[in-house]
Amino acid sequence: MANKVPCYHFDNWAEYLTLTLAENIARCHLGHNSVEKVKISLKKDDNWPVNFKVILDNNLVAPCNAHKQANGDASYAIDYIYSPQSKIPHHPKEKDPAGQLMAKNAKALDKGFYEDAWVLEDANGIASLLRKLALRSTTRLLNKQLHQQGVDISDQFSVQYRDEDNYLSFSYEGIKQDLTQLLSLYGNNKEVKKLAAQLYFKRPENRAWFMRL
Repeated sequence: MANKVPCYHFDNWAEYLTLTLAENIARCHLGHNSVEKVKISLKKDDNWPVNFKVILDNNLVAPCNAHKQANGDASYAIDYIYSPQSKIPHHPKEKDPAGQLMAKNAKALDKGFYEDAWVLEDANGIASLLRKLALRSTTRLLNKQLHQQGVDISDQFSVQYRDEDNYLSFSYEGIKQDLTQLLSLYGNNKEVKKLAAQLYFKRPENRAWFMRL
């Protein structure tokens, strides 16, 4: 798929988030300590993570460079220093060209296409569930990426997500089960599902996984 076509590509987005977070962490003052925990904050209405906090193996919070202002909870804003191909909007009020393209093309393929099941605005919709799966992937990729950047991590290294109220848990089996149920209702048109796979994933193996659900 050409890069000019707006797409979500959640798998590529997860890789981009991993690189971005690792770069933000590496710019903190870690000293001779290992990173034990990374806390990532989300806002309920935002699709992208907004803040991060690095806790070292001596239980102290790692400060960032002097030019960065810490938040009240000692976290820092995530600097998005790269330009991803993904067109996942940061906020619900932003334009969503990938979602609009999905709806337009899917309606041409299936007159009974139910748009609400596929939009990011629905926290329990197909696209939103895949976004959660991408966030889960980031937690698994970050370990390896920090190693590659020369950042020491402890044996107890972990990544936590939190919104304004609660810690968040992204269970692969739980997300997969919810996706399977939704696709059994709204993904019966194979051409629509194939279109979604192209917009949602960059890698062929991930598109194939989606088509098997």
